[in-house]
Amino acid sequence: RDIEQGKRLLQERLETICEPIFTPPWNRCTPATVKALRALDFAVLSRDRGAERLDAKDLHELSVSVDWCRHSGDMNELGRRLAAALEQHRPAGIMLHHAVMKEDGLRTLRELLHLLDRHDRVNCHLMAAFAANDAPEAKTTCVQ
Repeated sequence: RDIEQGKRLLQERLETICEPIFTPPWNRCTPATVKALRALDFAVLSRDRGAERLDAKDLHELSVSVDWCRHSGDMNELGRRLAAALEQHRPAGIMLHHAVMKEDGLRTLRELLHLLDRHDRVNCHLMAAFAANDAPEAKTTCVQ
């Protein structure tokens, strides 16, 4: 019921920009969650790459590789973690915690996204492109 209510509220408030993507709070996701997502026509499940595997074959899974707020502020360390995720030749997601990000974190994120957008070996796509199978295969992919 919570997922259904949340989806309805988002659709009412965001109308056409609401995508069928579910990111469980704190990676709390069970087989019952997957069943609810199927019933509510979600297309994508996005959660931490290290989370327990679930039978979600009919949902596209876009894993989060890097948790922005878990890095110590050392951008070199964050860069190494992101590079390691990208070297696996599959989409790499960055989990953002918008409610706790301060202006300096937002500025750094803008700089990172600008760098990724300009990089000749990175292709950035919206998560919705993966739901619709519109994202091309690429050596390195950044999901926004």
